[in-house]
Amino acid sequence: MGLLRISFWALLGLCLVTVGLANMTPVQLQVLPPQLASALLLDFSATLPLALVIYGSVIAGLLLGFIWEWFREYPQRAELDQSRREAARLRMELARLRADKHQGDDRLLAKLDETL
Repeated sequence: MGLLRISFWALLGLCLVTVGLANMTPVQLQVLPPQLASALLLDFSATLPLALVIYGSVIAGLLLGFIWEWFREYPQRAELDQSRREAARLRMELARLRADKHQGDDRLLAKLDETL
């Protein structure tokens, strides 16, 4: 199974490198359309290899998706943390009640009750 996983990642890496090398043609990347850029006096543009634009876009999309999911799942994580704290509090209370119940009793009976 490990060999299959390594083969898959090696093949994927080879494909990405091949596509990157095939698309090294420089392209001009502009932040705003030319008319809007001249009206706002903001002309941001750069000449980059097409492969860099493609891979950068994919990475930016993945990062935005991960951040979006992290915020979307925040209520579930908060509820889980609250449940864990409540469970820990209840375990401590149960241990205290069990200790109070067997105070003054025979130690053997207390051990038997703990195992049940």
